[in-house]
Amino acid sequence: MAYIKKHKLLCLTIDNCNDIYLFDVIKKETLKEKLIGHKKEVLDILALQDESLASYGRDSAIRIWNMKKFQNTLTIKVEIKKYYIYFKQLLYGNLIFATDKSVIKILKLPEYEFDKDITSVSQPMNYFELPDKKLIISSDDFHVRLLKPPDYKEVILFYKARTKIYSFLLFDINKLLIGLENNEIHLINLKNKNKNRKISTHLSHIGTMVKTNEIDQKNNRIISISWDNEVKVFLIAD
Repeated sequence: MAYIKKHKLLCLTIDNCNDIYLFDVIKKETLKEKLIGHKKEVLDILALQDESLASYGRDSAIRIWNMKKFQNTLTIKVEIKKYYIYFKQLLYGNLIFATDKSVIKILKLPEYEFDKDITSVSQPMNYFELPDKKLIISSDDFHVRLLKPPDYKEVILFYKARTKIYSFLLFDINKLLIGLENNEIHLINLKNKNKNRKISTHLSHIGTMVKTNEIDQKNNRIISISWDNEVKVFLIAD
């Protein structure tokens, strides 16, 4: 699911379907138009910063869509060795995804050219880009690592969890939140490891976390949702 704010459109994918469905959140109705182009099942979609949509399918194609005209404006074929590629847009607009356990690709926008591949130590699960263009990557070996540009070969181990990292949220440039398989949410201080701490616990695995945008930045709230559909709202104190 992806939301195109400018056009008030919710974009939806359905299992085993090649098309992307559109829902008008103002009129509260499904549009007759669909995004048609993928030859096989659509696996992931992503709302981009320029209000276009990126999609990826089992046909190994990344497609960029104009959401005003509902047209596929660009198709990029990518050879991969697994179907789910952990698709994300970074802080400065580039797309990042993994093609297998050891390769991370960055697609530069607006040029739509690939940067040099990044070699990953373990299967990446999620990514964030800091203002200085360093990459924070969580992996399936329970580690959180920092990769430094321009070649991203210098790696700093920030954190090693005892269980799988299920969710991952950059609160600000100094704080990282991770939801763990043991149902806990931990705050990782990117400047001082001694300030790492547990801040909340669910009764089930944490599925996702989002940050609200408050006027008072000191009172930003976190909303977390666990696999048993429990929703928690809490504050992050300094």
